Amino acid sequence: MGGIRGGSGLLVGVLALGALGFVAAQQLGPLTPALEGILSTPLGEPNDAAEPGAGAAGGAPASSGGGIPASPGNAVSMTVEHVHDGDTLFLRTNQPNAFVATTDTVKVRLVGIDTPEVGDRAECFGDEATRQLRTLLPDGSVTWITADSDPVDQYGRSLFYLWTEDGRFVNYELVAAGAAESLMIEPNDAYYPLLLAAEDAAAAAGAGMWGAC
Repeated sequence: MGGIRGGSGLLVGVLALGALGFVAAQQLGPLTPALEGILSTPLGEPNDAAEPGAGAAGGAPASSGGGIPASPGNAVSMTVEHVHDGDTLFLRTNQPNAFVATTDTVKVRLVGIDTPEVGDRAECFGDEATRQLRTLLPDGSVTWITADSDPVDQYGRSLFYLWTEDGRFVNYELVAAGAAESLMIEPNDAYYPLLLAAEDAAAAAGAGMWGAC
């Protein structure tokens, strides 16, 4: 009996809503597509009428998987001339762009990371970090670059985030492999939380210099 009464009440409610909808349509005209979408969406299912990307941070770089950012849309390509050490290399371009105003070779410091020193001030894992960067970006390869808030340091070096031609985020790869530490020098902090988390994970796993040094 309770089920029959409940069904009758529901039917009355539906008829009442239908009547209200008819009156509204007479007074206000046809329903807007957005409202039609909401009314036609079954309860418990998402409403596809929502604006694409709503709630996402505007301008955030796309992800290449696993939360690792792909190269942003404003990245430009450059050619690797020579890798000096784990966080410093020389790049060139055939055409000036938004980040490099010359076709001369430019000295680049990977922003957001720091690798052990080589040469006269050699530190543990410096040579290994250099080899890692040379593996990611061999001489003659193409890299995609972008800058942070401050694109040049006090020594005149360009400060860039780099991606390989197949989409690997070089700064992150070095930290995740234990070949570099994260480094934040304001105002360049766009990827610092990601790089710091990668450093923590590498250290906990004893990867690279964290296990060797």
